[in-house]
Amino acid sequence: MKIDYLKHRTNSKRRLKEWELNPFLFSFWQRLFHFERYEYLFSLAIPFLKLSGLYKRGFQHALNIRAHYLYLSFDDLPPAFKGFKILFISDLHADRNQQIAERLINDLKNLSIDAVLLGGDYRFKLKGFFNKAIEPIKKLKENINVRDGWYAVLGNHDPFEIIDPLERMGIHFLINENIELKRNGQSIWLIGLDEEHYFENADYQQASLGIPEESFRIVLSHANDALLKIPSKNGQLFLCGHTHGGQICFPLIGPLLVHSRLPRSMAIGMWQFNGILGFTTTGVGTSGVPLRFNCPGEFVIIELK
Repeated sequence: MKIDYLKHRTNSKRRLKEWELNPFLFSFWQRLFHFERYEYLFSLAIPFLKLSGLYKRGFQHALNIRAHYLYLSFDDLPPAFKGFKILFISDLHADRNQQIAERLINDLKNLSIDAVLLGGDYRFKLKGFFNKAIEPIKKLKENINVRDGWYAVLGNHDPFEIIDPLERMGIHFLINENIELKRNGQSIWLIGLDEEHYFENADYQQASLGIPEESFRIVLSHANDALLKIPSKNGQLFLCGHTHGGQICFPLIGPLLVHSRLPRSMAIGMWQFNGILGFTTTGVGTSGVPLRFNCPGEFVIIELK
């Protein structure tokens, strides 16, 4: 498969949406008051958490990444793609906790899969260098056997510059773009949307250009907010992350924060919205504090039937 690495550089308007440059955008204020910008406030609670023993427990829970298997049936799936297996990973935040990254690499070593989909947020920081986030992804790529390629979208933590080193590894970014996957003369289409929750730059119309109307479509997006820009029943499967499932969930109450404009029930697991079947993963890494409670991190293996 020939990949045009420069295509999305010319059609993305992401740079015009940078929150630092435009305080008149709603996304500026969302990011300004986002809890991840005030990590130092969470650090104030760390002594109490350590004294109570909760910190150690939450840290261990964050390391316990699970494998989440989904077997999804679609009447209109092209027969050539029956049994097609996808590895879906989101919210690595690989520079935040190296132990989590190492655990993931070990769990997936020698896995054979048809395609890998990466849902964004490769680094933890919102600014600055991202070198520490690159190496774990490189190791991950070296240890998985993939038949039909690696595909990715950007998250709200990811600068545009992170595309270049990851594409040089052979990871194909889709920035409001699509790509056709072929088997035995049949096709499915993968659509990748730019980040919507903060950058407000998902463009489904642009991303679906050239796709035949009755085609089987898988939509990859960092956050489920992009659904608000997708017409009803456009896409058989929508995959996203961003919410971490709440990361810290309380019995009966559930997560306190999910950072989504859509119903809280769509912040984790399977759901349906406007005739589209979707799945929100809890992700791999952590934000705010490196802890999880009642919400394990995960990688997802999806088999299409």
